Amino acid sequence: MNEKGKTLLELAKEILRVTPKGNPAQFAQRLALEGVVKELEGAVFEYAEVVEAMEKRGKRDNLEYLVRWKDGGENEWVKAKWVAEDLVRDFEQGLEYAMADGVVGKRVGDDGKKEYLVKWADIEESTWEPEENVDPSLVQEFKVSEGSVNGNGSVSPTVESVSPTVESK
Repeated sequence: MNEKGKTLLELAKEILRVTPKGNPAQFAQRLALEGVVKELEGAVFEYAEVVEAMEKRGKRDNLEYLVRWKDGGENEWVKAKWVAEDLVRDFEQGLEYAMADGVVGKRVGDDGKKEYLVKWADIEESTWEPEENVDPSLVQEFKVSEGSVNGNGSVSPTVESVSPTVESK
């Protein structure tokens, strides 16, 4: 970042924006700057994790998604090619995401599959979720806190923390 808090990518985009387009003398400079911006975008989005796509704008090559970053950084418009396909698919299907604080319980559901009680950051009430919908790292943290995981990370065969299924009438 520079003294004004701008990243290298923001600075490169700003220089590219003010470089004249129609001037043949500036053509090589614009071409080089476009290459720099493309490289920087690739480097940034390779290591930053997007939690969800929140909005969409533009069309074709100019299609962008407003994304929320896992590290809590400011929401940002990002070219579609840098957003994971599964997040784009979920957004297009209208699926919504909530931030999980952690797993606070475990049970076997009516269908015989594992379910975890998830405490949400942005929703008051915890909900039972099928295992495939819960972040594996949160499940692992829960198992460690419950003492059902050995020091080497494997599940202990003698300890099982299963909460009974509660049926409502």
